[in-house]
Amino acid sequence: MEKILVTVTKGSTEELGALARGISLARRIGGRLYVLGLKRPGIPGSEAPACLVPAADEVAERMQMLIEGARADGVFVDTYVAEGCDEERILEFCREHRVTLWVVGVPGRHRREHQQAVMRVHKIRHRLGCPVEMVYPKKEIGQPEED
Repeated sequence: MEKILVTVTKGSTEELGALARGISLARRIGGRLYVLGLKRPGIPGSEAPACLVPAADEVAERMQMLIEGARADGVFVDTYVAEGCDEERILEFCREHRVTLWVVGVPGRHRREHQQAVMRVHKIRHRLGCPVEMVYPKKEIGQPEED
């Protein structure tokens, strides 16, 4: 059985896209979906470990609706929250749960944090031992490049 991991750090639209992709894959292949919320010590909202992202956020509400909808459709979705170094928590989680695919949202190429996010994913991927699918924002698909 495929075990798919989606990581959520700040509740961005890229992570929402990754969650939707993870749910779609799990539904289609009959896999298990794990959603891992990563909290950094000292970051506001870290004191509420029971939620993936701040509940007042629109993206968080949409994530919760996606998860509830998937569960209603019979998809196995389990959520976890971990605190500490993102890289180590992801690696530890993948080993413990024998994850077979990591789906991660990455900011679009036009965003300042794109390069940093891609480098972070590649750094983790080399130690992970399973395939990684990077999900980009839909707005970028099919848009002509600007000069």
